[in-house]
Amino acid sequence: MITTIAIIAGGFGALARHGVRIAVQLRTRSDRPLGTAVANIAGAAALGVLVGSAPGSDVIRITGLGFLGGFTTFSTWMVEAWALTEGHGPHPVWFTWDVAGVLASGWGAYALALALGG
Repeated sequence: MITTIAIIAGGFGALARHGVRIAVQLRTRSDRPLGTAVANIAGAAALGVLVGSAPGSDVIRITGLGFLGGFTTFSTWMVEAWALTEGHGPHPVWFTWDVAGVLASGWGAYALALALGG
């Protein structure tokens, strides 16, 4: 039963990510994948708070693996970022810095939230 709920939560997480992606892209009007990056960093922070607060395993499965697993998505962000290098995209050096910056931000958000959540 918990697995089914986690799967459903993952679907809601994906819908929430899509909403964040659209909202950020409309607000910034950027051709870069900022919306997905924002969702990934926010999701990392939320996961840090969740893990730091040490809830029961069912909560981690439903919220962490389910909702936040669907909300954050490394693969979508990488596909969107890599697509920018096709044609008129950024120079590969800037692409590398963008990727490194978002990864470092996600890890930093997770670590800070983990420390605060405990």
